[in-house]
Amino acid sequence: DSSYEDLLLKTQSYSLLSENKLALSCALRCVEIDSASIEGWLAAGWSSYKLGLFPQANDYFDGAMGCKRQSIDALVGKALVLQAEGKEYSSYYKAIKNLDANFYLDKISS
Repeated sequence: DSSYEDLLLKTQSYSLLSENKLALSCALRCVEIDSASIEGWLAAGWSSYKLGLFPQANDYFDGAMGCKRQSIDALVGKALVLQAEGKEYSSYYKAIKNLDANFYLDKISS
């Protein structure tokens, strides 16, 4: 059995190789091992997003925000999921800008 750290490294490696199903599988194992750690939730969210699994990605980004309410990474994920689904996302963009006035993400702000 792999440790949390090993699984997180595997998740990142699979993601870099665009092996998003494998990345998601490892990320979910990370969440099972340590649900209080934001990294596993974020990895699951981004892997799901890349696979077009937007409802699941939304849930995983919610999990990340449960670990750290003001996570810019989770807020960006939530905004991009809502944007992909054709839903209103401006409140997330405003929250991101409140946390970092210099933050710019062309997909969100356009």
